[in-house]
Amino acid sequence: MSSYPATIFSPRERENWPGIIYDPDKKTLGFAEDFNYSDDEIVAIESVLGCNPVTTGDITYYVDCDNGDDDNPGTEAEPFKTIQHAIDVLPKCVRHSITIRLKSSQNYAEAVLITGFYGPGELRIFGLSGSANDVLITKDDDIFYCLYNNLSRLDFRFFSGRVTANGKHIFRTYLSPHINIQNVKGGDNGNTGTRFLYAGRLDHVNVINCSDIDADKCAYGLYADYGSIVGVYNSALGDINYKVDDGGMITDGSSFKP
Repeated sequence: MSSYPATIFSPRERENWPGIIYDPDKKTLGFAEDFNYSDDEIVAIESVLGCNPVTTGDITYYVDCDNGDDDNPGTEAEPFKTIQHAIDVLPKCVRHSITIRLKSSQNYAEAVLITGFYGPGELRIFGLSGSANDVLITKDDDIFYCLYNNLSRLDFRFFSGRVTANGKHIFRTYLSPHINIQNVKGGDNGNTGTRFLYAGRLDHVNVINCSDIDADKCAYGLYADYGSIVGVYNSALGDINYKVDDGGMITDGSSFKP
């Protein structure tokens, strides 16, 4: 690499898409990993752009809302207290597998923002026990808001979410094209307008083996908007199972849903 790439974006755009760069040698716009740079070169690029460094290996963090502490190192013996802290300490350029494991508790109460991650790696948030019933996240807001991410996959499994405010979501996605949601349960407290999933723009989300929390259903199950695609591989969700708008698409692999 004869020279470091230079950004051609405003500071706001750079904040939203920190991994997009312009290679002056190849005259190509893309993500750092698309140019096949070495890890050392990407670290140097990230330093120039003022972004977080690249991952150098697989990462596993543990979260325990009852007994953890965000000053801990995030190991199984000394877990973090919050999911958000585990997200915030991660590099934005992900070239490996990152797993955040949630220890069993019914007391999680967070609105988690996942934004600006990019690269060929994966970011996974899994309940540690492997059962959706053993982890419950309750919040009067969007529980997981996935914004401006371009990873090979964002993967959520083995927990339940309950929204306690009108018009909010278990999952809300926007410009995060590769998402998997599997073995997750969702519900509300009879609030209007709540959704298990709202896919906002150009997202591609697979929803596999997900279900309601007993009779405690969200108002809507799956909502696809603005060109997003939601693949359904489970039973019906919510009081109203599916809703599409503005070119959104919901499919079970053999037919399109209204």
